[in-house]
Amino acid sequence: MPLGRRWKPTDLHLFEGALKFPLMLGFIGQIIRWLLTWLYFVLIICFAGALFGLFSHLLFGLCFIDSPDYGYLAAFGFSNGLRYGGVWAGGFAIVLCVMRARKEYLQRHLES
Repeated sequence: MPLGRRWKPTDLHLFEGALKFPLMLGFIGQIIRWLLTWLYFVLIICFAGALFGLFSHLLFGLCFIDSPDYGYLAAFGFSNGLRYGGVWAGGFAIVLCVMRARKEYLQRHLES
């Protein structure tokens, strides 16, 4: 608006409200995308923790127990690994999402 000109109600864009709806859908789509990405990272970290617990309990059972019960050790290791992996999964997944968002941001701004 040029200097000295007063604002009039006719200066509003006619389609301003119509433009907000697709932007809102895009924003909701981004929220859903990042929530699913976070959930993906959480599940991978929990799965890796469960596998690590399973194999570590089996390995230590073989090394330190005379006649180990492999089923019990596997179940106990899976349970412990899943529990301790789950403790770290949420926070570590947030860090991974922030790292991914920064990478996407830098790629988008370097292109333009």
